[in-house]
Amino acid sequence: MGFQERLEEMLEKTGHAEDGREIFRLRDTAYKWSTYPVKKCFDPVLEKLFRKGFEFSERREQEMRITCDEILLNSYVACEEREDLFVEYIVYFGTKGIVVHVKDEGEGFDHKQKLTDTREKPNQPTDDTLLYVIDVPGNTGLLCLLRFTNDFEYNKKGNEVIMRFDLPMTAC
Repeated sequence: MGFQERLEEMLEKTGHAEDGREIFRLRDTAYKWSTYPVKKCFDPVLEKLFRKGFEFSERREQEMRITCDEILLNSYVACEEREDLFVEYIVYFGTKGIVVHVKDEGEGFDHKQKLTDTREKPNQPTDDTLLYVIDVPGNTGLLCLLRFTNDFEYNKKGNEVIMRFDLPMTAC
């Protein structure tokens, strides 16, 4: 299954309508991204989730936030914070969760090997350490994808990733 088909599959699992998909999108140069307070990039997404009636724990909020922070950081660093390369952050909202899509114009990386290395690495930080102790993002993106998303997929080049977070809706 190709990358686009995996995106469509994730969108379907989160309950997106075929037309009128609600999204949040930010696109800017890698340099501009490097000047943004990374930890604030998820705030508009949270506001929209609360308005749509999603209910989740502070822990789940932190899992989503730190995962997105890490992946965004990796993207603009991979682009060497250049003004001629872009990073795009797209969040698709559904009735059962969200799909976050991050893509950059960098060279990509060997995500298959890095995922294998991450899975096999001894003495990894605990979930609580990832969520509450590591204050500065960096070097834990793949670990966050493995532990905190319901599903994720990289494109072949390794410069684009989609991740699915399942969330319950508040009963009306």
